[in-house]
Amino acid sequence: MQHPGHAMGEKGAQRAVGGNVLPIGSRVWVTSSGPFRGLRGTIRTVDLILPHEEGEEPFCFYQITLEGAHIKEPIWFACDEVESVALLSGVLQGRH
Repeated sequence: MQHPGHAMGEKGAQRAVGGNVLPIGSRVWVTSSGPFRGLRGTIRTVDLILPHEEGEEPFCFYQITLEGAHIKEPIWFACDEVESVALLSGVLQGRH
């Protein structure tokens, strides 16, 4: 279901949001401060909020199923609160 000003990712979003929007099914690492910091999970839903004015960048939220959390339901995170596990692995491998 789409809402005015919102675009929901169905099979995975591939649009740029200050970089790339991670697709559904991506493995991520929570980087925000808080009780879920450092946990890994899988993106289940992508909610893309389109800008209202020209020049503004879109913003997105990810609904993520976390591993090792006491909460079993997927949790919403802003795009700047998670990083791709694949991207993190590539950076770490490049250091060796």
